[in-house]
Amino acid sequence: MNSVLLAESKAIDAAHMELMLKRLGWKTDIVNDETNLKAKLKAEQYSMIILDEATLGDELRETVKMIRDRENVTGVPVTIIGTTAYSLRGQLRKLLQIGMDFSLSKPIYNQDLVGILEAVAEKEEQRKEKHLVIAAS
Repeated sequence: MNSVLLAESKAIDAAHMELMLKRLGWKTDIVNDETNLKAKLKAEQYSMIILDEATLGDELRETVKMIRDRENVTGVPVTIIGTTAYSLRGQLRKLLQIGMDFSLSKPIYNQDLVGILEAVAEKEEQRKEKHLVIAAS
């Protein structure tokens, strides 16, 4: 089972996301602040991390950088999804500009999450195929 780390301070949003992810076959660890998020990141490896903009506030950019730095050291790819309560394109674009792979505005719908998970799976397949070609050379 794939595991995802969710940083969400609102219990109802966390429960909603956890239920959607569970139905899609993902085990979800939930943290509600930056301190717990950093502790989880040090203790465990996740293939996907979902960060709520409001939960992390000013620490969002630093947290994404920390995740990307760790990814560069370990060589293990991590998909970062940013969530925001704002549906303005500029706000969603901001999440991508600071290093997230995908961005979603709340409320998050199942079909949007499924679309992202399908894109992640396709990206992972391409990465595996690339490594097979390199290994065969």
